[in-house]
Amino acid sequence: MSLHRTKSKEKYSLFVLLCFIFSVTLHPPTASISSHVLDITFGRPAEGVTILAYVEATDGWKLIGNSSTSSDGRVPWVSPRVSLKTGNYKLKFMIGDYYKRLNITTFFPLH
Repeated sequence: MSLHRTKSKEKYSLFVLLCFIFSVTLHPPTASISSHVLDITFGRPAEGVTILAYVEATDGWKLIGNSSTSSDGRVPWVSPRVSLKTGNYKLKFMIGDYYKRLNITTFFPLH
């Protein structure tokens, strides 16, 4: 390999690296909440489960968003309307509605 080719590869590699670094700095990472719900009774994703997201506030838990699982049992976010900051969060899975829709009774009460 010639010295000229080596220098060209080095310049190209440096250019790609700089583009990547520039791209990363333009788009800082954002916080998000995601979830994946699987129905182990049937061995498949649980579609249509509503998930409520809360953030801990000084006066209790504050609802910040909700979403429902898709056909793959996932929700990519449950809080699109607020910026997530360092703190305590909790998710509430409205699984009772899911079982009711499937006409399944459970041995313990669901809300």
